[in-house]
Amino acid sequence: MSSTASNTAHSVGGSMVAMQGMDCVAIATDHAADNNLFRVSRRLFCGFEGPKNDIIAVCMNIRQKLRLQVITPDIYIKNLSNILYEQRPKPYQVDCIVLGLQPGTMRPFISTLDMLGVPNELDDFVAIGKRSPQLHATCEALWKPKMEPADLLQTISSSILADTDPKVTIGALVYVVERGRITESTVEIEED
Repeated sequence: MSSTASNTAHSVGGSMVAMQGMDCVAIATDHAADNNLFRVSRRLFCGFEGPKNDIIAVCMNIRQKLRLQVITPDIYIKNLSNILYEQRPKPYQVDCIVLGLQPGTMRPFISTLDMLGVPNELDDFVAIGKRSPQLHATCEALWKPKMEPADLLQTISSSILADTDPKVTIGALVYVVERGRITESTVEIEED
């Protein structure tokens, strides 16, 4: 079931979309948010939306907790959830997407975490950030199950660039994660 993550970051930064395909996953971020996308391990990525100070604090916290551990998706999501749920005077105002391929099985996965650390594993797509409601609608129209990597790249690129203001968003950064490789692409808005 697809999801639009909580709306904590709508007034900050850009937007991100993650989609699952046949034995692959992809994440796209408009250039307003591409410095909030991190490669955690060989086939694991995490994207954040929210205030920069909160993103930095969460990233430092998760690196500290996982510095001596083998990082699997389950371990990463559990620790990230614990960090977001910790008692603090004010919660971190971040939404997260964690995606990649499970070690061993290479099964694709996408999970979101809201600002309270509640994980939600998905098998289709998710959008977070400033344009998440619009992106969710676009993804719902374009996404199909079991897309091959090339189709997934085209679909996620079209989704992240749909209905953008060319004065604000000039393009997007896209990663497609497959069993044998990770493809990084920069896509730009076509001018009429």
